[in-house]
Amino acid sequence: MSDAEVSTPGLRTSAPLQLAARIPIDPETQNIPITSRYHQQPKWYQFIPRILLNQSWLEGLLPDEPPYNIPRKGLIIADEGGVGKTKAAALCINHIFCKNPEKSILLLVPSRLIMGWRNEIKRVNPNLQGDIKIISNAKKIKSISKGKIIITSKDSFSKNSEEIFEYWDKVSIRDNYTDNELFSLVVIDEAHKGKKKIERNTLKSGKKKKWAIYKSINKLCNNYSEKNLAVTASPLSMELSDIRD
Repeated sequence: MSDAEVSTPGLRTSAPLQLAARIPIDPETQNIPITSRYHQQPKWYQFIPRILLNQSWLEGLLPDEPPYNIPRKGLIIADEGGVGKTKAAALCINHIFCKNPEKSILLLVPSRLIMGWRNEIKRVNPNLQGDIKIISNAKKIKSISKGKIIITSKDSFSKNSEEIFEYWDKVSIRDNYTDNELFSLVVIDEAHKGKKKIERNTLKSGKKKKWAIYKSINKLCNNYSEKNLAVTASPLSMELSDIRD
């Protein structure tokens, strides 16, 4: 028997295999498909938002401990179409959910893209399939399911936001939640359709739909989530004041 092999009752295995069996399993990366007909391995740059979202604002320049530095609460993935923004966001969702599976993640996306987001999250980590919950009527997310990735329509959430927030506030008092504890992450797709500047202009013509979307998303991100992620393909037409007070 060579030095590279060890003997066990009825089994002959190599030392490297035994060593690999003792390596701790990373729940975030163990189920990411390497390649197949329908699953493409993520590109290196698609991991950048996942890294930045977990860094302090000035990491490497100032000490990480408060008050010298503060955690990053929000991030915008902004680029042209077809470069993999949704996959990059799905990698962030996978990381944060695997890190804290007891908390829920909320995605607000256009109705036509709900199934696409579900499929992209499944492609990144097939084991998350049972944790994804699609809710067509946002009213039903009042009763938050813990440990779920909830996908719902932006428009539906906006229409029902006042009722939803009122219910969440009651739950927070009853169950002793503190601020920003309901969701570990909120993801907003097509964030350019909730711009503050445009919404103010639409008020003059009596169109309040987009302004309502901005207000509801702004309150959601500021008051009910630990971290926020926005996805947009129109970064050049946006200013920081469009999406943040």
